[in-house]
Amino acid sequence: MRWQSLPPAGNTIRLESSAESLGQLLPGYQLVWLNSGTAALAFSLVQLKMRYPAVSQPEVIIPGYCCPDLVAAALFAGFIPRVVDICVDDPSYDLAQLECALTQRTLAVIAINFLGIAERLTEIRQLLAPWPKVGLIEDNAQWFPDAYEVAGLQGDYVIFSFGRGKAVSLLGGGLVAVKEGLALFDLKLSTEAGSLSWRLKVRLLALLSQPWAYYWMEQLPFLKLGATRYHALDNICLMSAAKLLRVRANVTHYRSLSRFAEQGLKARIAPTHNGLHALLTSPRCRRLLRFPLLSHRAVDRARLTENSALRGLGVSRLYNGALSELEGIAELALQMGPLPNAVSFARRLLTLPTHQQVKACHLAAITTLVATDK
Repeated sequence: MRWQSLPPAGNTIRLESSAESLGQLLPGYQLVWLNSGTAALAFSLVQLKMRYPAVSQPEVIIPGYCCPDLVAAALFAGFIPRVVDICVDDPSYDLAQLECALTQRTLAVIAINFLGIAERLTEIRQLLAPWPKVGLIEDNAQWFPDAYEVAGLQGDYVIFSFGRGKAVSLLGGGLVAVKEGLALFDLKLSTEAGSLSWRLKVRLLALLSQPWAYYWMEQLPFLKLGATRYHALDNICLMSAAKLLRVRANVTHYRSLSRFAEQGLKARIAPTHNGLHALLTSPRCRRLLRFPLLSHRAVDRARLTENSALRGLGVSRLYNGALSELEGIAELALQMGPLPNAVSFARRLLTLPTHQQVKACHLAAITTLVATDK
């Protein structure tokens, strides 16, 4: 009988502190450290709203397959989210629909790096050229650049998240990198309260992320592991000193990690399974938080996920559906038409784990599962 399950994501959090300046972590940007990635998005939108106060009922464009936290950030900042469909079998915007969605009230486009697969930022920049008021928000909540990749950042505002399961995790926190030369309005933010239990929470998470402990957590249905629900954003505040002092150690640790699991999955699975592997060899592919695959049909995805769960292999659906299908979204004030590509993508996507705990035996089991499932 199986007594272990891989979690779908989660690298080790380092507890070493460093007082070294973080100012040169992302050269060319002004860095604002906040309490969450959602707060970082909201902060960026508030900045744009203050920059163009004459625009009433400002709009922000977001993709049809995304985390509902984008909606929470938009509504907190006083924006109307306008939802645009993605491409066929690709998490990036349908650029023709994106262009049609731009209006005089549009102040922002949020471009998501999906698990390490970058958006087509250059093409989006070209679309925005006739719209000088529109800010490009590069949402890297699911990715963090290696040192040599920093020069490739293109957003006016670049967002990172340090929440649980993110590329660099501090069990919470966010970063807004504001391009030098853009006005940075003072929002008079307070600092989040420090917690004496933060170290304890980090150690507890490390314990619960062990395969033997995660197995038992999966047996408790009330925990709803992996469920995606809308939660309103309560506040924006500055990151606590305890977390800020540990940013440097955790960024350094993340950048030093082996890509053993990711590279092993690319070598083993890409030749045997149709899906997002086609993107994994493109210039848009970066270090992956999770390894994405598209099944041919929703029923195939369901069978693969169920068979993986029986083997404890850490396969996940990511979000539960397209944005229009997520719990808590229907009653909100969004501009949203049909999202056929996002719906199809959501029903067929599954992700494979790439974190430190994935071993050669797991890669072999995943390869067998994917190659033999019919």
